[in-house]
Amino acid sequence: MLKRILIVFLFTIICFTISIVWWSTQSNVSSGIYPLNSGGSIVLTVEENIPIASFSLPVVWVKAHPWQKTPTIDKLIFRDDKGNVFSKMEGEYILQVDEDLPWYKRNIHSEVEMMINGESKVTIGERTMTSIKDSFDENYMLNSLQLQVNGMEETFSMDKTYQFTLIGNEDQVSHNRWVMNGLLGFNGTGYIFRLDGPKGDVLERILFWLPGMTENDINNMMYTFDDDFELYSNELDEFNGEPLNLPLTLTEREMLLYIPLSSKNIDELKGKIVYIQPFFQFSNQDGDQYYSGGMGSIGEFYPKIGGINLILPEE
Repeated sequence: MLKRILIVFLFTIICFTISIVWWSTQSNVSSGIYPLNSGGSIVLTVEENIPIASFSLPVVWVKAHPWQKTPTIDKLIFRDDKGNVFSKMEGEYILQVDEDLPWYKRNIHSEVEMMINGESKVTIGERTMTSIKDSFDENYMLNSLQLQVNGMEETFSMDKTYQFTLIGNEDQVSHNRWVMNGLLGFNGTGYIFRLDGPKGDVLERILFWLPGMTENDINNMMYTFDDDFELYSNELDEFNGEPLNLPLTLTEREMLLYIPLSSKNIDELKGKIVYIQPFFQFSNQDGDQYYSGGMGSIGEFYPKIGGINLILPEE
């Protein structure tokens, strides 16, 4: 009898040890909340009566153990490269998680809603918001993130991640003139966008940025009015077009736009979740301006070997 009890006890210890080892292999970082290594240009429309815009920051909660209580965020702050705060949330923000996830899943993906040019105070079931400035800047470049969870504060370097552009309210976005209706990653060297719309409108500006992009990269954009989109996905290995100089009068109803990536861009993007969602600023023949865009994709540029790509806190 004693021998049987000893065997059961040893078997339980072995199973428990194996479970602990398996759990620890699910992540190579300690428990906590981490920003997902992601980035790109985020174009946002502002609220109708207040100059702020909503953005959902992707994060990963690495659980300490299977039964850990969902953490509460006390404070989350966005700063630019000058240290200026352009988004702040504080209070009791309980991380939103899918309750149907299996108990043994250690890396939990979630999002935290932040207000650009906004300050919000969160209590259970309630959020109040005010603007940081009476008017919004056109661009905000995220440089660092300050996160406090359950009383513990950490700072994350967010350089070369997000560029936020605010364009006014939703009324300035058109869905029935020039629109993007195709996106192609082209031979690992860049992206081709397909657009169509009425003749005579003018393309004035392209709101698109990826981590590592410079003015030189923007100036290397090309276009063509030849609709060879399908050929580029199957046969052609070089983009045939002309250098893009803005403003450009759109003399045809369709165009292809090629945005190349330099080798520096590609190195910067490897392993990142990138936002390929450009916006375009046009004017019609009456001179009225409008925006179009927001369609595209969000995904990993090149898969990271060895697990989820997280941004770690500064030491």
